[in-house]
Formats: sequence, structure tokens, C-alpha cells
Amino acid sequence: MSEKTPLREASGDVEAGATEVARTKLRMANMCCESEATLARKTLDGLAGVVDVKVNVVGRVAYVKHRTSTISSAALCDALNGVKLGASVQAAAEKHDAAGDPPDLVEIGFVAFLVALFSAGLAVGGRPALLVVVALGALPLARDAARAASAGRLDVNVLMLVAVAGALQLGDAAEAATVCVVACLAKVAEAECLRRVRNALQDATAGDGADAATRPDGSTVDAAALKKGDVVVVRAGERVPVDGVVLFGKAAVDESALTGESEPVEKLKGSSVSRGTVATQGFVKVEATAARSEDGASELARLVDEAQATSTKTQDLIGRFAEIFTPFVLLCAIAVGCAVSVRVALVMLVLACPCALVLAAPIVVVASLGGAAKRGVLVKSAIALEQLAAVDLLCADKTGTITQGRCRVVAVASPPGVDDKTAARALQLAGSLEAVTAHPLAAAIVNEAVGCVGEADASALSDDVSSVVVTSGAGVAGVVDGVAVKAGTAAHCGLDLGTGDWAPGERGAAAWAPGERGATTIFVAVAGQIQLALAIVDPVRDEAPRAL
Repeated sequence: MSEKTPLREASGDVEAGATEVARTKLRMANMCCESEATLARKTLDGLAGVVDVKVNVVGRVAYVKHRTSTISSAALCDALNGVKLGASVQAAAEKHDAAGDPPDLVEIGFVAFLVALFSAGLAVGGRPALLVVVALGALPLARDAARAASAGRLDVNVLMLVAVAGALQLGDAAEAATVCVVACLAKVAEAECLRRVRNALQDATAGDGADAATRPDGSTVDAAALKKGDVVVVRAGERVPVDGVVLFGKAAVDESALTGESEPVEKLKGSSVSRGTVATQGFVKVEATAARSEDGASELARLVDEAQATSTKTQDLIGRFAEIFTPFVLLCAIAVGCAVSVRVALVMLVLACPCALVLAAPIVVVASLGGAAKRGVLVKSAIALEQLAAVDLLCADKTGTITQGRCRVVAVASPPGVDDKTAARALQLAGSLEAVTAHPLAAAIVNEAVGCVGEADASALSDDVSSVVVTSGAGVAGVVDGVAVKAGTAAHCGLDLGTGDWAPGERGAAAWAPGERGATTIFVAVAGQIQLALAIVDPVRDEAPRAL
């Protein structure tokens, strides 16, 4: 299998003249539980030139940073294959992973045959049939035990084999067959569970399948085949297929999937665009600045993969516990067999299998990280995920993240002595003034004045707007239809509230103003007289409480 071009990065601890560090992804076909993951870490950590090792037991992959001048990717594979892990360099990961792992029908069929033969043996009391079940069922146990022994490990397969041998020694073929069938069923169930988790995570981090890109001549090409320097066109409603720079045109691009920014960002000639963002308006020609395998979206996918390969403190503790648990149980079983009975010792061996405990932690971690990635949340490591349990205070961006990013007026009020006609005129003047500004609150006032931008009669707003002055943090002032108009804070509009900021119910001079919870109150002054107040809110997203 050809090796994928490594990601090069500087490493501060590398000697001068050998500063190149490669990050290589290795697949291990024979890794099925945390004990193999621990073996892989120990094997790789002991090699000269290895800088860092992360192992994902669920994905059956390892991410290794190594000094290329000291050790190659092939040497890493040789070391892992020396302990029977079936390692190979992962190439074309995106295409390989997208297919998903199919169920192992041979293994499932083998176990189904064992169960059927076992049931028949019990039904008719056939000892020969049960002995055949023992002989066949012990084969995978012996295979895995031999593989572990060749690496200097004592695993749970040894416990099962000792239990089978003990049952046969007692002359109980049914008990021996039961242990074999249960052990084989457990192996198949474990493998199927991990397979489904792997496939679910691949679905979670896969793209939307929109891999076609359009060239300027109208022909289409697989976006995965694009390379640096290629030019594509992106129209309104299309997804940007590659990281690049705009050569021609103008478009509004929704970057919320990458940056969280709720409003589309204007892209002009020279602007950079990222794969996965969506053009909501306009048309642009884009020159690719990186191949798909090297762009920002691919790097994010790699970060998610590597985060799944990290481990929590709890997971490390369980792994260390499992290393000493198997020999400890074997010694205890020998003691129980001598002091109590062999049968009780055999029961203890069967019940003491730690696989479920050891697998519980990594499955939870990788499933959580994959689920978060599917929802647009990138967690940098398993430790960071574990530390969330101790979080007491959460800070988050509000506009466009917790809220919808689309402000609207929820209440309008006028001071005593201002009739409805005067208030409506003040709203029209304020809308005309705000229509020439770019503040987020301005759109809410314009919408309130005209009903809905783009659908109402354009004559509802005046075009006679001049002398516009925007004061940051205060408001806007200008002349509309020859009348001085101000919109903004109470102080900006000339409303004397004494010292401090206005708050509903606290200032008698503005007690008439709307006091909606969480709202921003904008006052409107016409010809120096306060005539209107509007309460503006950015509504909270319906899904925000659940997301937080």
C-alpha cells in the first residue's frame, strides 16, 4: 500500500539538521480491545525517533509523530506486525473510511453453527457433539491467546482456556462447551458493537457527498481531484469545493459551519474562501490554493480523528488496572480451586473477564467526540471532554450563536402627549435614517417601519437623508426630509435621566418606555423631541438551551 504524504511540522525537541517530523496514520486489523491498544502504545513508544503516539481502539488506528530521519513509516509497521497487530500505513483515508466496515459474515456464521450444534448436543444429550463444540470453540480462544503470549502478555483468553480445560478435567463437557460458546458469542458481539460505532462515526464526520466541481468552461470534475492552481466557479446555492482565492466576481458566503459567524461574509476579488462554506448570493471564480487532502476541512477531520485517539485519565486508569487484573484473577482462581473447589474457581474465571469494563471508556469517548463533530463542535482531546464534567460556568458568544442573529422589534411606545400619527411619522423617519447604516439593530428598525424589507412599498421610507453621523456605542443622527432625527441611547437623543444608564422602572423620565426582558431600548428624537422608544431583541434559538 502506498504511503500518504506525511504532514510536516517543526518540532522543538528535534536535533538541528533533523527537524522534519511526519504524522502517519496506521491501521491495525488485529486490534480488538484496549489490551491491544496498550500493546501498540508500548511498542511504538519504545522506538527511537517516535515523538508521540495516539491509539484509537474503536477505529483500529494509530497516529504516530516520528522523526523521518530516524524511523520510517515502514519501520513502524514492522514493529507493530512483530507483535501480530496486522499494521499497514493508512492511505487515501477519506475514500477507505467512507465505505464503512461490513459485518464479518464468516465469523457470525461460525458462531451460529456453534450455537446450533451446542443446542442440539444439549437437546439429545450427545457428548460427542459437545466435544466438537469445545474443539471448534477453543480454536479462536487459542489463536488470540497465542498472539498475546507471543507479545509477552497474559490476556482473558487464557482465563477462558483454563476454564475449558478445568471443565473437561471434571468430565463436564456441557460446561466446557458453554464456556466456549459464550466466549465466542462475546467476541462477535464486541466486534459488531465496535463495527457499528466505527461506521456511525464515519457517517458523522463524512461530507454531504457534494464532490462535483464546475470549471469555467462548464465541465464538471471530481472535487477530490482538484489540485493547487485549478480554477472552479461557484454560484449562489453551491458549496465551495476547495480552499482558494477569488479571481473574479462577488458573492455572499455562509461560513457558519466553520466560524460560527451567523451572517454571510462578502467575498470579492482577492478574498479567501474555504471548502465546505456555501455561496448564498452571487458568482465567483475561485483558484485552488491547496489540494483537498491539505485544506482546512481535511485538517479539521484529522483533528477529530486524533481527538478520538486520545484517552482520558479514567481510561488510562482502567487500562493500567486491566494489565494486572488477568494474572491476579488467575492466581486467585488457583487459590480458590485449592481452598474451596475447582468448580467455583472455574465460575470465577468465566465471570472475571474485564473486556466490557476496558471497552466501556473508549467507546463512550469516541462516540461523544464523533457526535459532537456531527453537530459542528470540535473537541480537541478526550481529556478536554472529561473535564467538562467539572465545568460550573459556561461562556459563549451570544449573537448568532445562542441567538438567531436577526434582531426584531418586540415593543413600541411613545411618551405622554405624543399621538399615534406623530409616533408613526417618527418611526418612518427613524427607518429612513437607519436604512443608510449597517448596525444590526438598524435592520430591525427598518423592518418595523416598512413591514418587511423587499416586500413593502419602497415609498414608505424617504430617500432625502443627509448629514448622517454614526456615534459608536450611542446611535445615529441625520437629517431626513429636512428634519433633524436621532436614534440611539437616551443620552444620545437628549433624554436627561441623571447619572447612570437607563433601566426599565428606574428612571421616572422614561417610565413610559418598553421594558422587555433582554431587550435593547432605542429612543427616537425628532427635531430635538423624544417621540418614540423601541424594544429590540435578538431571539434565542430554540435549540440553544439543549445545546448548552
